[in-house]
Amino acid sequence: MRQSVVNEQLDEMDVHPPNIYQNFVDICATSAYELLDQSDDFVDLNFCPACNSENIEHAFKKHGYEYCTCLSCSTIFISPRPSQSMLNWYLNESPTAAFRNSDEYWQGMEIRINELINFRARWISELCTRFALNSNGPIVDVETRLIGYLNELERLNLTPIISAKPLTTLRDNFDNTPELVNLDNSNARVVTAFDNLEHQINPLDLVQASYNTLSPGGLLIITTRSGSGFDIQVLWEHCSTIFPIEHINLISIEGMKALLKRTGFEIIEISTPGQIDVQMIERVLNEGVDIEIPRFLRYFFTHRDKYAKHRLQQFLQENLLSSYMRVVARKVIEK
Repeated sequence: MRQSVVNEQLDEMDVHPPNIYQNFVDICATSAYELLDQSDDFVDLNFCPACNSENIEHAFKKHGYEYCTCLSCSTIFISPRPSQSMLNWYLNESPTAAFRNSDEYWQGMEIRINELINFRARWISELCTRFALNSNGPIVDVETRLIGYLNELERLNLTPIISAKPLTTLRDNFDNTPELVNLDNSNARVVTAFDNLEHQINPLDLVQASYNTLSPGGLLIITTRSGSGFDIQVLWEHCSTIFPIEHINLISIEGMKALLKRTGFEIIEISTPGQIDVQMIERVLNEGVDIEIPRFLRYFFTHRDKYAKHRLQQFLQENLLSSYMRVVARKVIEK
């Protein structure tokens, strides 16, 4: 199984520009609190959304939402959780959706967004070449947020392209915007699900629909936050980059393996190439947040230099312990 490790040093401020990002977090919290007014209609989840185990317990509470943890695979998830219609409101009509579509957000995040667009398009191009996926089958992007990513795919001659259930603000860019579940037997060569598995009501549904959409040997590409990541495991409810409704599922490495196995995928690559776990923990400690962490980690962050901290981040990547997960899975070719 392939694994990617990134050696460059990325600063947390590049990923989360402080002024824009904190505003975004605050607006997300506002939207999440609005949905709590309908909490009587929330859905209880008495099993892990990744491995299906019923061996779960309460983890922590954040912005009024209860997070649970799976004692079998360490996936973290919200239960009870909003319904699909509530989630659709959050993604398309809430204050969060409005802010995500604002000039303030796009201008503040422009550099990071362009980096993501270019990286993702090149990544898909390389995968299509490596696995000889240069057929006429479409590339399907789930819940499109970045129209520039699809434009870059087109520039690289990676067509045809289907956007499955793009955000409402983007739908005028397409003649057809089907649900992924309605694309069965489309013989797609690639399905991309960037940063959306963490807010799926049922992650299994998305993965199963992807399997049904792909041709034999086709690839499912996933990026998501991982509940088994270092910063989340250490900071728990104090992790400032984890919040409802953006993150109702924080699937662990073990949970992801179980989820993909349940749906008939073969994992080609699973990596955690995150670069800012250590920085985020150090920032929380420097801010004086009242949090208990292991004595050894307090000693490490107090007495070791930036080179030691960089090597710790590399260790996390190498051992699948960062909280940013990247997965390439192949639809098994039937014999």
